[in-house]
Amino acid sequence: MWRASVVDERLASAADFAIESTQGRLLTSLDYEVSYANRPLLWIADKVLCDVLAEELNAIRIRPVSGFAIPWETTNKELEDIRISNPQPYVPASSFDCPDLLAALYLQLFLVICRRRPVRRCEGCGLPLPDTARKGTRHHGATCRSNASHKREWAARVRMSGS
Repeated sequence: MWRASVVDERLASAADFAIESTQGRLLTSLDYEVSYANRPLLWIADKVLCDVLAEELNAIRIRPVSGFAIPWETTNKELEDIRISNPQPYVPASSFDCPDLLAALYLQLFLVICRRRPVRRCEGCGLPLPDTARKGTRHHGATCRSNASHKREWAARVRMSGS
């Protein structure tokens, strides 16, 4: 039997509350009225998602991580060469300490939502393309490109046989 997730359960109870509130005209929250949501139900869904994410991200710890380590024996000349070859200012990287896999998945969801850009998907396998992929990239590689080509050929055959 299918079991509802925490998000599903909260959305269902919030939706029930929203329906009851809109029927009784109790839903006049200032938060909704000043939001970009064009419907109260969208605002409630957004609020539920953010509340669940906030709870799940509570156990995750962020920490800075050194981007490089220069040996103590480095001479001034070697240090100067390092600084000349790296004109970018040094900024420590960030790292996340997740207590379990579920927390890591919620962290990934949070980071995708915060990007405020749609996720580009591979036309061959449907999985998300990495952020580092060039702008015009449509596939992960040769295998996905081949799979996408086969899908297009199959779809064309189905269209032709159905006509």
